Amino acid sequence: MRKTSAFHHGEGSYRGNAMTPLNWFTGITEACLLPTAALNADSWLGVGCFVLAIIIILFYGIVYLYWTFKDPDRLQTEGFNLVRQGLLVEDSTDRNLTQIPGGGSSGEVVDGD
Repeated sequence: MRKTSAFHHGEGSYRGNAMTPLNWFTGITEACLLPTAALNADSWLGVGCFVLAIIIILFYGIVYLYWTFKDPDRLQTEGFNLVRQGLLVEDSTDRNLTQIPGGGSSGEVVDGD
């Protein structure tokens, strides 16, 4: 039987963060715009593609800086945030309230002091 930790459980579905959709958009559009700009450097199409590529890169940087200062945890993966929240909940519980009287063994009798 394989042992899994919280970090490895469901690893494929918890890799994203707030920037993931923008990462895909930027990567795909830049991969199309920059070669188009290079191949058509003499025409308005090449200049337009290059300007649009610069605007998208600037927008990406602004969004990244926004999340960096507004809520840096959004830049962490979902899996990391879930594990972190689980650890915060575990640390915030009072262990005295969650103890089972008599140590939890079925053979012990607990006195009602």
